Amino acid sequence: MSILKELAACAATRMTRTRKVLICTGVFLIIVVWFFRAPLREQIRESATLANDAPTPEVVSEMIEQAADPHAALLRAWNSGKIVQREVAIASLPRLFPSGQPLPHDIESTLLAAAFDPDMNVRETALGILGSVLIWNEDFAKFPMFMRSGLGCFRIGQN
Repeated sequence: MSILKELAACAATRMTRTRKVLICTGVFLIIVVWFFRAPLREQIRESATLANDAPTPEVVSEMIEQAADPHAALLRAWNSGKIVQREVAIASLPRLFPSGQPLPHDIESTLLAAAFDPDMNVRETALGILGSVLIWNEDFAKFPMFMRSGLGCFRIGQN
């Protein structure tokens, strides 16, 4: 009987150690999640917004504007391929990049792609932004594809 008692005591000690290890691990994980809650929340919100087929434009706009890197968030929204995300991404360009400053190359190529987008709302917004950018920067010759496609005749002040 004493052997059985010793085995039971040994098993109880092991279970107590296992419980302590599990509790300590759980507390450690909770502390780690607590310290990284803001970036985790932002990442979860962004992935949920981009995965949604029809989020409200306000949610997508808020996601882009409140992101740690709005430039990257705008590109992720555009590259999602979903209608609402693409419309809001193009519409938020003037807020993120004022018309007096040159556009980064990847944003410029996105804007040019949006000008030829099949969605008319995206195309209209992109052409409006392109018009204001080109008028302010006076570098319309930089975009020969617009002259070839006939869009060059829409430039204000040109006959």
